[in-house]
Amino acid sequence: GEYKMANVYQFTETLPRLYYSENIKIISNQIDQFDFFNSNKFDPGIVSIVDREIDSIQYDFNSYAEIINWSPDKIEIDATTNSNQLLILSEIYYPDGWRLTSHPDWDIIKVNNILRGIIIPKGEHHIIMEFTPTDIFYGSVITWSSSIVILIIILIGNFIKYTKNE
Repeated sequence: GEYKMANVYQFTETLPRLYYSENIKIISNQIDQFDFFNSNKFDPGIVSIVDREIDSIQYDFNSYAEIINWSPDKIEIDATTNSNQLLILSEIYYPDGWRLTSHPDWDIIKVNNILRGIIIPKGEHHIIMEFTPTDIFYGSVITWSSSIVILIIILIGNFIKYTKNE
């Protein structure tokens, strides 16, 4: 119940929620990735680590990206690039369920072993990323189906009971 002196610090060197990667380093082995993360060569604002080959990315300082809408299961982004870019979204990479519904032929890739990345081609794009896992779809189909079966069984039971009483 006593008041104590406390200091509140503001960390001013955070990365933005969305940013384009300046340099891409391909390291397929996860142990080697962690070794690179622990080295003084790793600066997440400049270097991004991916585990597969990425074609023709050329960083352009004038590229633009902004989150238009964010919810736990849907993210909308407006992006403009003058060249092919790797856009990094400061969201946990979770491959099971997240889809680029606006561009189904694009992939979400793992960046820095934890973040999501999207290879954005040159031009203006409205990107919609949605969480649509198949297990939730199948679970809801099973739930609705079993509810309908139970309802039919109850109705048949009541119908038989009613006809026996007449």
